[in-house]
Amino acid sequence: MEKEYQLHPDLKESTLPIYLSTLKLDKSKEAEAVKLATEYYNKILETGKNDNFTERIVETIVGRDHQKRDSLINEVIKKHPKGKAALRKQYIDFYFMAMYLPDSALTRYNSIVENFSDIEPEMRTQLTHSLITTYRGLLDYDNFEKHISKVNDPSFLAREYNEIAWKMATKDKDMDLAKKYSEKSLLNVDKMMEVKKPETTRIIFLRNKANYLDTYAYILNKLGDTQGAVDNEVKSAELFNWENLGANENVVQYLVNNKQFEDALSKSENFIKDKYGSAKMDSLYKVAYIALNGDDNGLHQALENLKNAGNLSYIEELKKKMISMPAPDFSLKDDEGNTVRLSDFKGSVVILDFWASWCGPCIASFPAMLKAMNELKGEDVVFLFINTQEYDNSDEKRLEAISKTLDDKFADFRVLIDEKNNDQFLVGNLYNVKAIPVKFFIDKQGTLRYSSTGFESEEKLVKELKALVNVLK
Repeated sequence: MEKEYQLHPDLKESTLPIYLSTLKLDKSKEAEAVKLATEYYNKILETGKNDNFTERIVETIVGRDHQKRDSLINEVIKKHPKGKAALRKQYIDFYFMAMYLPDSALTRYNSIVENFSDIEPEMRTQLTHSLITTYRGLLDYDNFEKHISKVNDPSFLAREYNEIAWKMATKDKDMDLAKKYSEKSLLNVDKMMEVKKPETTRIIFLRNKANYLDTYAYILNKLGDTQGAVDNEVKSAELFNWENLGANENVVQYLVNNKQFEDALSKSENFIKDKYGSAKMDSLYKVAYIALNGDDNGLHQALENLKNAGNLSYIEELKKKMISMPAPDFSLKDDEGNTVRLSDFKGSVVILDFWASWCGPCIASFPAMLKAMNELKGEDVVFLFINTQEYDNSDEKRLEAISKTLDDKFADFRVLIDEKNNDQFLVGNLYNVKAIPVKFFIDKQGTLRYSSTGFESEEKLVKELKALVNVLK
């Protein structure tokens, strides 16, 4: 890069921020990168020039310390309130308000338009998109249609039409118009399919279409077109390769609604014995069974047999995904200051749950974790909740955040504090944690056997935990 700068010195000012963030990745040059980034930041602060690079420069200086990051960015905004850094901050606020606080978002949008005259085309497009999202959230159909008519991006159109249709349908509002919007979402997702894309992108498109078909089927069902609901939900489930529990449940539900009890019974039987059972699927199976047989004679035994077959199928599927490698040992303090070592629990099944106080899916999974803990009492299994990736908090604030997040409901959780060194976390690195929540399952011999990332539902997580403990104990 230094050679490029010698040959083309005019490139240095505009590309230096990217170069410095890359340079910092080399530990031997980290201090140099921070020094040069600090000098660049001071020039931005003094002159306001190239302040569109403020975020990247500041991240090179302070890493993931969000409090320091925000403080440095706000200094630039305070000194240059009409600059690009200020515009970006205003836009980010507007973006989130459009999604979650549409009633307040229009005021922010008007403020941006009034205070910033030099808005680049890309930013104007982003502002228009968020304005449409605002009107969608408000169910302001006239303004939604006025602004969305100016957009040509089929990906954006498909998403926004589906989102507004879904919101209307869940509120039982203007269902005929909801149907029209849902049809437009499908039309635009098909336009996306027409463009040749890499296979990974195509897979995402197909998943999107599956979700949009699910919305359309939901609307048709509410409008009384139960056959149309069945047909479109089947298309959705097929795009999910019949592996999406929600879509599978909806297929059976719409078959029941359409009084196609034979098909409903057949499909629910196959789902339950092929590891896609659930409380709702069990209930639908019962409805179809009684509708066909006239009573519940033999129902409970038949359902029990299906569920046993489903559990065996599910466990076999889990076994195929199992690994076998030594679980890295570690020593951490718990939230009461006691030292806890992983090796102390050899002879027990151990479940490590990596989480953070800012992580919505982590917190959402806690009721399921508590339920599993209660149902697995006496099974010689240890749950360790490792708090990690808390970039903003000092030790004191971190403990406060943990206490506030867990409160009395989760007082039985054994919480360990992952050691932080700059932007790195000791045990998170040992286990190569990239995303949270993530759970690691360790058998009684101290061997790492399985990992699971993300959270979908309480029922699915409890089922997974109980099945894995049953295999590993």
